[in-house]
Amino acid sequence: MTFKLKNGQSRKKGLNRSISDASWAELILKIEYLAGKQGKIVIKVNPKHSIQECRNCGQIDKSNRDGEKFICTQCGYMTHADIGAAKTIRDRAFSLVRGDSPELKRPKQRKETSVRPRGKRTEPGNLSNQDIKAVMS
Repeated sequence: MTFKLKNGQSRKKGLNRSISDASWAELILKIEYLAGKQGKIVIKVNPKHSIQECRNCGQIDKSNRDGEKFICTQCGYMTHADIGAAKTIRDRAFSLVRGDSPELKRPKQRKETSVRPRGKRTEPGNLSNQDIKAVMS
């Protein structure tokens, strides 16, 4: 909710400017660095539609959210909107970790057609023992 001052400017103008000037990529790098230093991992979760998604039936609708309240237009589920969205994001992270997320896209295994390692010339006299074993298998 944005409140207007008498001159028509937003009270949150300074905050909005600070947020838009922030280097989010740099913040993420710092978080990943500190997590790695402590042996933790960082999981990036797409928060898209988390505010509008029903935790009970999964329906996504803009009209589900009314300010701080979340009331599903399909099943009637009610909760605090921000807490429900936070739990949805948490559940998406758990789903990514378990590997059962629909957003998890595993790269297709590419079938290697050449036995020669990329970027390394294999001329006679230039083969290593590892290259010979790869050719022989």
